[in-house]
Amino acid sequence: MGGRHTGWPIVLRLCRLPILAVVVAACASARIGPVTIQTQAPTTLCPAARVGGILVADPASGLAFKWSDGSVHGVVWPDGYSARREQDGVVVLIDPAGRIVAREGDEIVSAGAVNDYGITFPCGDLEVHPSSTDAVEVGRSVVQHETPT
Repeated sequence: MGGRHTGWPIVLRLCRLPILAVVVAACASARIGPVTIQTQAPTTLCPAARVGGILVADPASGLAFKWSDGSVHGVVWPDGYSARREQDGVVVLIDPAGRIVAREGDEIVSAGAVNDYGITFPCGDLEVHPSSTDAVEVGRSVVQHETPT
């Protein structure tokens, strides 16, 4: 015998592989619910530079901007913003009032700044241009948030 497996035990071990693959695939899929993003402390100052990009999910920063050159840059969102992954797998940006203001694929433009590492700090009003594939609304909307005085 010498520890050698014959017959059914090998077949049973092989049958477990497809089940394991399904479990691993299910665990690897994106989870519905809150997505961690970085936010700024409340401020009354807002640089006048124009910043923005296409909104993309990013494992490092939650929601990032994809610039026209294809590079992805982290974003530190204004105070009060949050994000969550919807049932369709798309990550949405939520304003301080709890409204969805943008979805992955939308273009966002705002006043703000970019640091030496390419991290973007939008502030003031977020101008959202929904993507052409966005079923909610095609056009332009401006999301205003109040800055504490």
